[in-house]
Amino acid sequence: MCGASGDAEAHSSSHERHRWALRSLTYSFVPPSFLSFSSLFPIFLLSLFFLYSSHAVWR
Repeated sequence: MCGASGDAEAHSSSHERHRWALRSLTYSFVPPSFLSFSSLFPIFLLSLFFLYSSHAVWR
């Protein structure tokens, strides 16, 4: 059962890295006002949808 502790260690380090990435993302996104983000999000979704539909058409 020596592999379990190493597995838990790797999981905790990956979890810490994920939390740090999430925190840095939050810090980079929060300073701009939430209004700008909420107005940009539908545009982002629309562009993503058009990209996907065009890809489906070309396939």
